[in-house]
Amino acid sequence: MFIDFKKHVVRHHPLIVIGSITILCASIQYLILSDLEINQIHSIYGDFNQSAIFQKLTMDLCSVFLIIYYVFTSASSIISDYKYGVFIYDLARGVSSLEIIITRYLSLLLYVLLSNFIAIFITTIISIFYGGMEIDLLKNGSILLFSLSYKSAFYIALAIFIALLFKNYVLSLSIFFIAEVIQLIFYRQISEHTFRSVIIFNHLDVKHYFNLPAEISRYQDSFFTTILVFLTYTVVLLFVSAYIFKHKRIT
Repeated sequence: MFIDFKKHVVRHHPLIVIGSITILCASIQYLILSDLEINQIHSIYGDFNQSAIFQKLTMDLCSVFLIIYYVFTSASSIISDYKYGVFIYDLARGVSSLEIIITRYLSLLLYVLLSNFIAIFITTIISIFYGGMEIDLLKNGSILLFSLSYKSAFYIALAIFIALLFKNYVLSLSIFFIAEVIQLIFYRQISEHTFRSVIIFNHLDVKHYFNLPAEISRYQDSFFTTILVFLTYTVVLLFVSAYIFKHKRIT
């Protein structure tokens, strides 16, 4: 797992890539907020200090690009290893399909955690320069790190599943948008039914459970239910991925 993690770090250069994405998003957010007066900012985003608002909005923008990037790196890792026969060595050592998939998932998850930490750290530093040092930055930063890593963890599992099923980069990159559209459409359709809490599609976003700037509590499902659905979906995706790997593997 740690060997694969090191490969991801060497291959993708997270400090450069994530740093560039974060600085770009912070610059865009600065241009947006620079057109607003202080009282307008508070009326729109709530009674929070400027640095906390800037931090939250920047990470909201970053999260879209970061998850697309994580989907790409996860899918490309699987497809490349298939193409160059990397998995053959694990299979020759008698490693099970499930163990291979879980190990790859955990190594990608470690890489994502490192990348998210870099993004949050850079955003927080820029936020301090923007609005000053506030204790809320540390608390909100921890929440944003958790929520982004939580969401990324699901998309890693989904990217692995799609990559194994279709071995297609373009389709793997599109799953982020497909999943978000399905989430919006299906949640609207089942929101009035009693079984909504069992098959909920808001499990990808947990920020609304916390008191963050520009965050509205949209759903009524409990935090426990949301986590349970997330774990169920993720575990199912990993087991199905292992099944696909076992029956479609190239040896």
